[in-house]
Amino acid sequence: MAIKLKLDHARSFLIQQYRRTPAEVWLAIGLALVGVFLRLKVIPFVTNNYDEGVYTAALRSFTAGNALYRQVYMAQPPYFILLLAPWFILGGKTIVAARYGVLFYSLFGVIGVWALARSLSGPLAGLLAVAALTFDPLYFTQSVSAQAEAPAVAMMIVAVAFAASAKNKPDMRKTFFAGFFFTVGILIKLFIVPAIIPILYFLLFPYGLPRAPKSWSAMWIIFQERRRLFAFLGLGIWVAALPAMVLFLQDPSAMWNQVIGLHVAATGAYAQNRLNNISLFFSIWWEAPLVVGATAISIWLYKKQQCADGLILLLWGYSSIVVLLIQTPLFDHHLVLIVPGFIASLSLIAQDTLLASVRFQIRGAAQTAIAGFLVVVFLSAGAVTLHRVSSDAQTTASDLSITAVAFELDALTSPQEYVVTDDQVIADLANRNIPPELVDTSSVRIASGSLTSADVIQQLQNPQVVAVLWYSGRFNALPGLLAYVKAHFTAVIHYGGGRVLYIRTPPALPVAAVKNSGSMISGYKCRDSQGAAPAPCAGIGVSPNTFLYK
Repeated sequence: MAIKLKLDHARSFLIQQYRRTPAEVWLAIGLALVGVFLRLKVIPFVTNNYDEGVYTAALRSFTAGNALYRQVYMAQPPYFILLLAPWFILGGKTIVAARYGVLFYSLFGVIGVWALARSLSGPLAGLLAVAALTFDPLYFTQSVSAQAEAPAVAMMIVAVAFAASAKNKPDMRKTFFAGFFFTVGILIKLFIVPAIIPILYFLLFPYGLPRAPKSWSAMWIIFQERRRLFAFLGLGIWVAALPAMVLFLQDPSAMWNQVIGLHVAATGAYAQNRLNNISLFFSIWWEAPLVVGATAISIWLYKKQQCADGLILLLWGYSSIVVLLIQTPLFDHHLVLIVPGFIASLSLIAQDTLLASVRFQIRGAAQTAIAGFLVVVFLSAGAVTLHRVSSDAQTTASDLSITAVAFELDALTSPQEYVVTDDQVIADLANRNIPPELVDTSSVRIASGSLTSADVIQQLQNPQVVAVLWYSGRFNALPGLLAYVKAHFTAVIHYGGGRVLYIRTPPALPVAAVKNSGSMISGYKCRDSQGAAPAPCAGIGVSPNTFLYK
C-alpha cells in the first residue's frame, strides 16, 4: 500500500511538472533529441580523419598509464584528453567511443545557447538558438568527430550563458561558473579566447554601454558594487585551472613546448599560407546568411532600442573570425568557432519586447504555427547536414580502404606490440598502440621542427616496435627515415602510391626467406594476398605474395 501511494505521488509530481513546463521548453528538448538521433546515425561511420587518429592514439596511450606531455606528445591543452578518457575506457578504447564522449559534451553547447538566448531575449529566442545550433553544419560535423573543437565551443557557450544570466541580477554562483567553464574551454582548446568579450561585458555593463562621460562615472560606481562578482569569476578560473597547473608543474618545459611552442613555430612555418585562410572561409558559404542576418538584426536593434547586447555578441563572432584569419595553419574544423556568437545575436530577432513593439504579440495558433515552421526548417537543415556528413564518411572509407589495411596490420602484429605510422586512424582500427612520443606525426609538427627523423628512428630502435605503416605520405618529409626503415624492416604489403606496410625482420630468420620456404615458424601463420584464411605456413603453396601473420 505504501509503495502504491509513493508511485501515485511520483506520478502526480511528474504530471504537475509536465504541465508547468512551457511548451517552448518541450520544443527545445524535442529539437535537441532529434539532433542527437541524427548524430547517432553518423557516429559509427569509418572515416580517415587524421586528427581523430591522433587524439585516439593519445587516449590509448594515456589510458595505458603514460603521462601527458612527459611521455604522450600532446599539442593541445590537457582537458580534452582528461574529459574523454572515461568515455574511451568504457566504450572499448575506439574512435567511436571517443565520439560518443564528444557528442555528450556538445550537448552542453545546445543547453548553453538556449539559456543565453532565453536570458537575453525570451523563450522564443531560446528556441530559435537551439534549432540554429543543433542543425548548424559546422557544429553538427564537429559534434560527431573525436576532435577538441565541439567540447571547447560548448564550454565557451555555457560560460557566456552564465555571465549573461548574472547581468541584471548579480549572482556569485553564476559568475563563478562563468569563470569555471570559460577556463575549462580554454584548457580544451586555446582558440576560444574571444568569449571573454561578452563575459566581461555582461558583468561590467549590466545596463548597456555608457554613452556619455557621466555614464562612465556611473559605471565606475557599478563596477565598485560588482567587484565581488569578479572575485568569484577569478575563483572559478582558479578552480578550473588547478588540475592543469598540477600537470604543468610536473614538467613545465614539456607542456609549454608542446602546447605553446609548437604553435608559435608552426605560425612561422606556415605564415606564407595565411592568405589561404580567406578561401577557407568562402568554402563555408552556407554560413553567410547567419552572419549577414545577425549583423543586420544587431545593428537595427541598437538603433531602435539602444540595446548593445547584439553588438557585443557580434563583436564576439567577428573577433573569432579575426583569430582564425590570423591562425596558421587553419583547418576547416576550426571554423566552428564563429558559429555561437552569430547565432546568439541572430536570436535577438525573437526578443519579447521587439515582438511587442512591432505588434506581433504571438499567441495560441500563431505561436504554434511559427514554432512548427521553425521545426520544419531546421529539421530539413539537419537532414541535409546528415546526408552531407554521411556521404563524405562513406566516400572516404570506400576510397581509402582503410579497414582492409587495418585488417592486415591487426593480423601481422599483436596488441602488446607497438606500431609506428603516419596515419593513426588505421592503427586505431587495428586496435594497435603507437609509441607515446609518436601519437602525433602531423605535418605541422614536422614543419615546425618538433619532430625529426632522429626522433622517429630513436623510437624505431625500441624492440616493441614491430611494424611501420608508411601510408599518408607525412613521413616523406623526414629525410633519411625511409632508408632506415628499409634497412631494418621488411616490406610485406604494397598498397600503391608509396604506401607500404613494413614488419621487423625476425632475428636470424629473414622474412624474405621465410616467405618462400614453406616452413612453419613458431607464433606465425601465413595468409596469401588473395584472402585465404590464416594457416600454418607449410603446405599452402607459399609464394612471394604470402605474408606472415601472428
